[in-house]
Amino acid sequence: MATSLVTAHKLEVRDSPVHGRGVFANEDIEENVVVEESHLIDSGLKIESFAHPQIMNNYFWGTNDGERYLISLGLASVFNQSETPNLKFEYIVDENIYRFTTNRFINRNEELFINYGERQIK
Repeated sequence: MATSLVTAHKLEVRDSPVHGRGVFANEDIEENVVVEESHLIDSGLKIESFAHPQIMNNYFWGTNDGERYLISLGLASVFNQSETPNLKFEYIVDENIYRFTTNRFINRNEELFINYGERQIK
């Protein structure tokens, strides 16, 4: 497990014009910069046990096998969805974290987005 994570010192949570709350850059950020690493906790909750799994999908992440929910610490559950995201994210299996990296230059005050369906696994 990672002993030291990248924290979100360049980011802040604000009201989003897209949906509820979102994550915003509080300074310009170059391309290919890791802006957040979030620990994951296996909740032990099975996806099939919920009558309305969409509620859980708003805040939890599914395991790679699609059977259980993971709880993410940090900002992972606050990033909003976009079909043209400015962040890429990957699941680092050995460290049990999500790592979020800019995929282009980010302007100060710009909202950061991920594509919920484009997770990479390492």
